[in-house]
This record gives sequence, structure tokens and C-alpha cells, in this order.
Amino acid sequence: MSHTKTDCVVHAYHWPPVTDPDTHHIIPLAHGGPDVPDNEVVICPNGHRNIHEALRAMLAGKPVPKVTRKERRLAQRGYDGIMATGRTA
Repeated sequence: MSHTKTDCVVHAYHWPPVTDPDTHHIIPLAHGGPDVPDNEVVICPNGHRNIHEALRAMLAGKPVPKVTRKERRLAQRGYDGIMATGRTA
């Protein structure tokens, strides 16, 4: 995905600006998620890490670490998508 803007979909504003944002696949590719723009969001590295930590906890049935509401929402969307594909491993 080529980034057309550097705003993080979770935190929106960063200072200093994020110069190398990540592309997060809402449903991870390893779990059957498609590599298409509708499954991708631009996010800062910290938000990306937090979403994956929350998603790992959800998949393991463990308590979700403290994350922002938007991070939790994206992790939940990923979890729901993984459950729909049936590819949990």
C-alpha cells in the first residue's frame, strides 16, 4: 500500500509527524486476510504494535492489555474476521 497521507487512523495527530507509517492489515494475512485496500489502514508503529498485542490476547483468550478504544476496535475487527475465516492458527 502506498501511503498518501501520514495521519495515523488511531491517533490522528503526531508531533513530530510520523515519517514512516505502517500498513496494518485488519484481518492479518497469516489468518486469511486479503491484501486489498479495504483490509488496510495507515497507522503509526506504536498503534500497530498495540493492536497486535490486543489481537494476540483476544486469540489466546487472555485479558486485553490497556489500549485506546480505536486500537481495541481495530483488534476486535481483526478477531471477528479471523473467526469468520476459521484460520485461527
